[in-house]
Amino acid sequence: MHIYLIHYYIDFNSSIISYMYFCCTSYIVHLCETPFVISIYIYTVVQELRTNYIPSKRKGILK
Repeated sequence: MHIYLIHYYIDFNSSIISYMYFCCTSYIVHLCETPFVISIYIYTVVQELRTNYIPSKRKGILK
C-alpha cells in the first residue's frame, strides 16, 4: 500500500510538472507573440492618428 501511494504521488507530481511545463511554454509563446501584436496595434493607431488627427489640427492652426 505504501509503495502504491509513493507511485501515485510520483505520477501525480509528474502530471503537475507536465501541466506546469505546458502552461509555461504556452505563456512564453504568448509573451513572444504579445509584443508583436501590440506593436502592430500601436503602429495602426499611430497611422490612424497621423492620417486623421494631425492634418486636421494643422488645418486648424493654418486658419
